[in-house]
Amino acid sequence: LATPALTSCSDFLDENLTTERNTDFFDTNEGVQSLATAIYYNLRFHHSFEWAFSTTNYGTDEFIVGNDGSNAMWDSYIANLSSDIATVNINTTHAYDVWDNMYSGISSANLLLEKLENYSGSNMHFGVREIAMAAIGNGMMLHGGLRSFVSTFFVFSDYVKPMARLSALMKLPLTYVLTHDSIGVGEDGPTHEPIEQLAMFRSMPGFAVYRPCDATETAAAWYYALTNQDTPTALVLSRQNLPQIDGSSKEALKGGYVIADSTKEIPDAIIIASGSEVSLAVEAKEILEKEGTDVRVVSMPCMDIFEQQSEEYKEAVLPKSCRKRVAVEALSDFGWGRYVGLDGAYVTMHSFGASAPADKLFKKFGITTENVVKAVRSL
Repeated sequence: LATPALTSCSDFLDENLTTERNTDFFDTNEGVQSLATAIYYNLRFHHSFEWAFSTTNYGTDEFIVGNDGSNAMWDSYIANLSSDIATVNINTTHAYDVWDNMYSGISSANLLLEKLENYSGSNMHFGVREIAMAAIGNGMMLHGGLRSFVSTFFVFSDYVKPMARLSALMKLPLTYVLTHDSIGVGEDGPTHEPIEQLAMFRSMPGFAVYRPCDATETAAAWYYALTNQDTPTALVLSRQNLPQIDGSSKEALKGGYVIADSTKEIPDAIIIASGSEVSLAVEAKEILEKEGTDVRVVSMPCMDIFEQQSEEYKEAVLPKSCRKRVAVEALSDFGWGRYVGLDGAYVTMHSFGASAPADKLFKKFGITTENVVKAVRSL
């Protein structure tokens, strides 16, 4: 598709847009058409319209170009787009939002366009196409020659799931990097905050799910993902920064291990946690020790691999004689029962999340050091 004699995105920004809201731009269909045309021809393979123009529902996939380069649907699109935006009241907050989104969209798009026809590098830009991305990742692993990974927000693993299941069925060691793993997502709100997804992936046969607590455990997870030959691996990572924890080690390769031990061979209580909540468990242990309660903290980055360990090892980490156990995880408690038992307690999520800064959400939903301490005291 030949690009008409239009300015590039960067030139268009320089000539027509400023960081200030240019409300005069909305006054003429000519201005709207020029911007829309520039976006279309510069982003012809990018589904930009949904977020660039909140007043329309048109997408680039709807365009069919004739052999002569004509495009009747494009002409119809421009007419509708101009009409839609022209009807927006430029004095309303909504019009300003359209403007801000439009400006931000073009600025970001211009960076992408510089690489659109550059095939160097090691990453592919799949866009919002999770199921296709994972399917292509499977195909690359089947072809051989590359060790591939795919990545998206953890909440969108719902779209990945069918292809992840095929990874497990075909015993393909494809790596899934799934970030923004809990209510720590924050202001994006409950639509983007995973709750049940971790339990879903953990329940899948032949699929290793790592949720590391710090850089050491993340390195261990990557090592496992890159060295095993027949198991797909998910690295479930946080959005927020996490502290490096004393005691974290390559023992994470065993799936679960003692990260902070009790002084007694059989502890008074065991706190089991994964990911960002391991630090809460360690803090709770320190508080309880001052009260005379001798607590062991177990980091459980990967239940699947822990279950593959010998009975002797599992007993050494989680002795059956210690029935006072608390599971701590900022997601669903589904699946933790095998480790907590009938006498244990949970500091987990029991609802969807909310929109607020992450620290406020952890307090709102009770995923705090104080609540871990209370849970141990209650046993």
